[in-house]
Formats: sequence, C-alpha cells, structure tokens
Amino acid sequence: MEELQSRYRQMEERITCPICIDDQIRLVFQCGHGSCPDCSTALTVCPICRQAIRERIPIFV
Repeated sequence: MEELQSRYRQMEERITCPICIDDQIRLVFQCGHGSCPDCSTALTVCPICRQAIRERIPIFV
C-alpha cells in the first residue's frame, strides 16, 4: 500500500504546476517544462531552465 501511495504522490508532483503548486500543468514551453495557464501569463522565461519562452503549447492530461 505504501508503494502505491508513493507512486501516486510522484505522479501528482509530475503534473502539478511548479510555480503555484495548486493547479495542473496545462501548457508546455519549447524547452519541455511547463506550468498552469494562470502562472504562464506572467512568465517571459522558463522558471526551471531560464530559457526565453517563445511558445506555449496546450496539453491535455
């Protein structure tokens, strides 16, 4: 049971916005990192790798 809970937490972490930690990642940048739409609007560079954001690609999880 602990292993399942651990896997569930890992999956949640992968799809949770790294900025607000509330919403799911719904947009991916050209660098491969992403965020939720609300956080994305304020960004000009990726908060993970600092590359300039030129494109926001919607994803559906």
